[in-house]
Amino acid sequence: MKVLFLENRYKTYFWELVASWLRQDGHEIYWIVQNHAFKPRNEVNCLVIPYPTAQEIEEVKNVEVSHRIVSSNRGLNYFDVKSPGFLHYYYGSIKAYIDEVSPNLVFGECTQFHEMITIDVCKKKGILFLHPSSCRYPRARFSFYQYDTLVPFSGEGAKKPSHEIIEVIDGIISGKSRPDYMFSTNSPSKFALLRDKVRLTIEYYKGERFNTPSPVRKYKLDKFKKKMIQAWELLAKKEVIDKSRFNILFPLQMQPEANIDVWGYPYSNQLEVVKKIVGAMGEGDVLYLKPNPKSKYELEPDLLKMAGLPQVEFLRHKSSTADIMPDIDLVITVTGTMTLECILSKKPVLSFGMSIIDDQLSYQLNTSFRTLEDDINSIRNGERAFANDDHLLLINFLYSTSFDGIIGDGLHNRVYLMNEANIENLKASFRCVIAELQD
Repeated sequence: MKVLFLENRYKTYFWELVASWLRQDGHEIYWIVQNHAFKPRNEVNCLVIPYPTAQEIEEVKNVEVSHRIVSSNRGLNYFDVKSPGFLHYYYGSIKAYIDEVSPNLVFGECTQFHEMITIDVCKKKGILFLHPSSCRYPRARFSFYQYDTLVPFSGEGAKKPSHEIIEVIDGIISGKSRPDYMFSTNSPSKFALLRDKVRLTIEYYKGERFNTPSPVRKYKLDKFKKKMIQAWELLAKKEVIDKSRFNILFPLQMQPEANIDVWGYPYSNQLEVVKKIVGAMGEGDVLYLKPNPKSKYELEPDLLKMAGLPQVEFLRHKSSTADIMPDIDLVITVTGTMTLECILSKKPVLSFGMSIIDDQLSYQLNTSFRTLEDDINSIRNGERAFANDDHLLLINFLYSTSFDGIIGDGLHNRVYLMNEANIENLKASFRCVIAELQD
C-alpha cells in the first residue's frame, strides 16, 4: 500500500515511528510537509511545500476552497493573517501531489489548514483519511476517526461484561477516571519550551506565517488572554446555584482547538451559541457559563458583556463541576467531553456539534439553533430521558470502536512513546487497520 503522512509539528515524531513500522511491513511511505522545521528525517518521498511569496499568493485565485477550511483557520481567526489567498496556493500544491502519488491511505490530524485541505482532496478522490485520536473515555484508548468527523473506523470490536462496564462508569462519574489529555505526565522543561519557541520563531521569519503568529502578535494575544481571564474572574460568582429555578450549564471550550473549530462546525462561534441559548430560554431560567480551566482565546469582550444580562451567571475558572452538577437541570455543549459524562450519569444534555454516538442512543442528543427552544422545553417538561441501558451502550460502543494505547508526540507527551508496552499496543492497532483495508 501507499501510505501518506502529514507533518504536524511535534506530532511528526510520532508519525515517523508509525512510518517505520509500516515500511518494515513493505508499504510505500510518502509525506506532505508544511512547516519546513519539522521535515521528517531521512525521508525520500517527501513534498516540502515552498513558503509562498505575496506574488505567488496573488497569482493563485482559481482554486475553490470550502467555507469550512476558511472558517476553522487559526491564521485568519487569531494570528492576524489578512487574506485567505494562501489557502488557494497550498490547495493547488497538495492536490497535485496527491494526484501524482495516488495514496491508498492518509494519516494525519484535522487541526492545521494543510491537513484540512488534504482531507477535502481525499474526500473528493475517495481516499481514506484517518485521524488517530484519544476517544476520551475509557482512558488509555484511541480511535481512528475518518476525515474531519468523529466517525470511527475499525476497532477491537470486543464488548465488555456488564460488571466491568459498571466499574468503568463509576470511575468516570466519581472523577477517579479522567481523559488522557487531563494528565500532565511529561510536562516539557523550561529549556525545551524555550527551544520550541526559538525554533518556531526562526521558521516564522523564514516564511511560515500561516500556522505561526509573529512574536509581536503572540505577545499581544497572551496579554489579551490574561486581561480577559482577569476580567472574567471579577464578574464571576461563587458556586451557589438557585435550586428553585431551571438551571442550564454551558461549559466553554478552549479555542483554537479542532475539538470545536472542526468538529463543532458550524457552531464554532461560542458567543453566537450563548446568545442563541439565552434567546431560547424560559423566562425564569438561568444560564451558567463555566470557563475552560485553561481558557485561551475564546474569552472576548462581547462574551464578557453577557454578564450584564439578568439570566446569565459566570462561574470561576476554578469552579468544581462536581459541586455544581447536582443543581444543574440541563447541560448544553458543542462538542465537550461533558457530553459523555452526562450520558453516563443520565444528566439531561444537548449537543450542537458532532458526536461519536449520534446513532447509538434512544435519547435525542443533538440540537440546532432552529430546534433549541423546543428541545429545552422538552427537557424542562420531562419529555426526554435516557433509557436504562444507554450508559452501557455508550461504553460498549467506545470499547468496540477503539484500541488500547496512548498517542504521544515529540514535546508534550513523549513519555508515551518511550513506553515499550504502549508502543506494542500502538503497533498492533495500526497494523490491524492496515490489514482490514487489505482484506
